[in-house]
Order: sequence, then structure tokens, then C-alpha cells
Amino acid sequence: MTTVIDTTVSRGFCVGCGVCAGFCPNNVLKMEFNECGEYNPVNVIACPHECGICVNVCPFADGNNNEDVIGQQLFGDIPQIKYSSEIGHYLDVGAGSVSSEERRLKSSSGGLASWFLEECLIKGIVDAVICVGHSTKSDRLFEFFLATKPEDVRKSIGSAYYPVELSDMIKFIQSHKGKYAIIGLPCFIKGIRLAQNRSKILNERIIVTVGLACSNLKNVYFTKYAAWVSGIRSDLSYVSFRDKSTKYRKYFNFRFVDMNGYTSELEWGSGELWKMYNGRFCSFHACDCCDDMFAECADVTFMDAWLTRYKKEPRGTNLWISRSYLVNKLIAAGINDGSLLIDTIPIDDVIASQKALRWKREVLKYRLLLLEEIGEMYPRKRVLPGYGNTSRIEREECKRYLRIQKESRELCFSNKDYSVWGEWFKDRYNAPYRYRLTSTILRYTKYLQNMLDDILFRH
Repeated sequence: MTTVIDTTVSRGFCVGCGVCAGFCPNNVLKMEFNECGEYNPVNVIACPHECGICVNVCPFADGNNNEDVIGQQLFGDIPQIKYSSEIGHYLDVGAGSVSSEERRLKSSSGGLASWFLEECLIKGIVDAVICVGHSTKSDRLFEFFLATKPEDVRKSIGSAYYPVELSDMIKFIQSHKGKYAIIGLPCFIKGIRLAQNRSKILNERIIVTVGLACSNLKNVYFTKYAAWVSGIRSDLSYVSFRDKSTKYRKYFNFRFVDMNGYTSELEWGSGELWKMYNGRFCSFHACDCCDDMFAECADVTFMDAWLTRYKKEPRGTNLWISRSYLVNKLIAAGINDGSLLIDTIPIDDVIASQKALRWKREVLKYRLLLLEEIGEMYPRKRVLPGYGNTSRIEREECKRYLRIQKESRELCFSNKDYSVWGEWFKDRYNAPYRYRLTSTILRYTKYLQNMLDDILFRH
């Protein structure tokens, strides 16, 4: 048998989840940052057995069950469960937020994810929640930690566009009896599910999984560059990726604090950093081969409500997908006691809210074709390589973004002069004029259509 280092890591498709290192029965793997600012497993000692378990729990390894198979195993027999090829299995969907103004403003969106995790603790469903918060370690800004009280969960409020890994938490669960909830990105939840299939202990102790919709994961240099743009010139001690302002429609701001206490802020809902985020600058290559937008293996998935009728709400709104009656029960209780403000919405609106879904499905076909043409051994996905139903604009954009992803990773270790990164990105991001003109016309046509749909929805 080969190891995950021989396969997923060597091919460049490791997402750094850490499940392999946490689950390795021989304790030969450790998660470390590579030169691109991404977590990868490395050998602490030579693997004595090459049992292949590290490959069996890797979300981007060939031969493992995909999200459709895992979802069917987990949710297929639940009474009244429904299935959509876009979001997987589901019992219910909705939109809303916590009713507390203070809590809503402190959250990334509507505050539903942290509220749900707190309720799991308060009602004794779990003994501890494994979530992401700010790290006190010098080599990282964020990490997974164990929350045993509701106030601990509140320390995790906010988004983290930054690498984190689960290895220590997986080891902790295996060595400490209890009931646990874990929140993570779609690929992290898939890795956990693969490990649960091979471990009675993990299967019995991980009671609740909470997924977050995701378009792509960034390495540490995305944050370092954003801090530099904001005026930070020394090492960071703290970053908030989504500070809110109720004064403006574009309310997301970076907030940075360096080791000397200097604080700076930077709007990033538009402009260069927003283009970098969507243009795959400093993204993991694994994200180029991901087809799971909605964390289809999780008991519940939370996401931003990127719908026209919610975008103008500066306090933030969540959408959610339930795959468990436990989830439905908790949300219903929250509505009844006034903790939650919930709207009923159709499943099609949930699907339409995440524009990156097309990138992860239809455009993925063409992306896989491009990878195939250059001889890359990419992980098999639920779509086949080909042109699919893609436009010339999408295909041209796909080529540019793949180039940006590949070359920006190389830039991270070859040239740390951040003063040139902006022009470097601009040279690769800007499409030929005819594509930009056509794309702009199509984008505004779609915007006007969404506005009309929203007006019709309200009436």
C-alpha cells in the first residue's frame, strides 16, 4: 500500500484537513506548513506498515466513497428525506438569523452556526464542540480548539479564511470518552465521515457534524498580503476577516492587529482583494477539484444568504440545510422561544444563492479536461472531464484562474515582496477587452433579473 504522502500530497491535492495524521494508527504523520503556507502531513518516522489507512480517510484520494455514497449511507433511510443533485440529501431548508442584535452583529452572517453549537451544549446533546478560534501559538493565527461551555463557542464566532487542521482533535476524541460536535468545511467533514466508517470510537463519539458552504480555501499568504495592503509591516497577532458595519451595504472589513498593537482596517467586499479571493489567488489546488459546495456529508450546513432580498441587510443572514430531525427540533425550539428569526424559502433559492456552485460542477468538467490535457493525476469527481455546458467566457476565465492558482502558490515562496503582488495579479486576472465587455453585460443582465425576481417574490 502507498501512503497519502505518496499520492494526494505528492500530486498537490492535499487540503490540509489533518484527518490522516490524527487517525494514523502508527502515529507516523504530523501536520506542518509547507513553503506555500498550506498544511500538509509529513513523516515523523518512516511508516513501518504502509497500511493505507491515511489514504482511506483522505477526502481527495481516489477510491474512497464520494459524497453521494456517504450521504446515502448516512441519510438515505431517514423518513421523508429528500435529495437534490446540487445540495445532496435534505429534510428542510430555511433562511434567518438570531434575534439578538448584539450577537448578530458579532457573527459572520446571521449567527445561526454558533447558536446551534451552543444549543447542542446547553441541551446536553454533546459534551464538547470542536470549532475554530484564534490561536495563541506563534506559528499560526487560527486553530481548532475544544469548547465545553457556551461562552467558549462564542470565541469561535467569525470566519477564518486561513488554514487549520484537525489532527490533534481527532487524537483527543479517540483518547477521551464523550459526545462531540465538529464544525468544518465540506472536505473536512468528508474526511471525518471516512474516518468514522473505519472507527467505532469516532462513529460513537462524534454525534453532530456542522458544515459550512465553501468556494475555496486560502493559504496563509492571502492574509499576510491583505495585512500588508492595509498598512501592517510587522507580524500579525490577530485578524478578523468579516467585521461588520451597519453604515454601508458593503459591510465586510478586514481588521488586523500586529505584534506591536497597531490596528488597521481594510474594506474587502470589492476591489483587488475581492477579485483575488474569487480569482483563486493563494488558493489550494485541491479546491480546483472540489464538487461539494454544500457540505453534503454534514448533519446541517450553514452559509451566507447571497440572495438579492438579503444582500441589503448589513446585519447578516444565514441559509441552512438540515439533514437531521435533531437539527429541525433545535431550530423549531429556537423559533418558539424567540431566539431565532426564520424565513421559509424554496430549495431552488438555496441552490441559486451560491454562485460558486456552477464553478464546482459545470465548470469543473472543463477544469478537469484542462488538468487532463497537461497530464495531472487529479482525484476522480462526480463529473467527467469535458466542455460541459460552459461558455467561451467561462472557459477563458477557467484558464486564467488555474494559472493564477498555480503561479500564486509559487509566488508565495519565490518572491515575498508584497509591493509587486498587486500588479502581478492584475496582469494575470484581466481578461481581453471583448471578454470583459461581454461578461459585464451578462453580469448586469443577471443582476436586473435577480432584482425583478426579488420584487415578484415579495409580492
